[in-house]
Amino acid sequence: MQGVSFVSVTQAFNITSSMGRLTLNVLLSFAQFEREVTGERIRDKIAASKKKWLWMGGHVPLGYRVHERKLVVDQQEAATVRLIFERYRELGSLDRLLRELNIRTKARPLASGAVRDGIAFGRGSPAQRLKCSNSSTLLSLRTRLSALAGASSEACRTGQEK
Repeated sequence: MQGVSFVSVTQAFNITSSMGRLTLNVLLSFAQFEREVTGERIRDKIAASKKKWLWMGGHVPLGYRVHERKLVVDQQEAATVRLIFERYRELGSLDRLLRELNIRTKARPLASGAVRDGIAFGRGSPAQRLKCSNSSTLLSLRTRLSALAGASSEACRTGQEK
């Protein structure tokens, strides 16, 4: 290490010697270990909160609202979600659905206190929720959305109502 020095406020290190470099590497290893343990704890906490259906923040999905840190069905928005599913089933085309309904995201308050009005949906988010696939993640999401919309997950898989 030429032209590089390590300065410690509380201890004297000489990283030009093998013992100094060993000490520095041990300290760096402990710092990396602490970073990794902290990351694991955070991931475990988030996973535990999600298992309890606690809302961890972010944009609240259409059809839901947050009540006591949990997502609960918003009946007025649930009607909109039902309409979206019904019209998609009838039209069979996401592009026609988006043009016909002019679906917008929820208006949400910003940290400044201003409110950001809902923006028009694009193909990404609605397409993931409306198109059926064998992906367990999307199927799980579709099952929840279908339950909200009053349709069964079987209807989503087969494209037919029971």
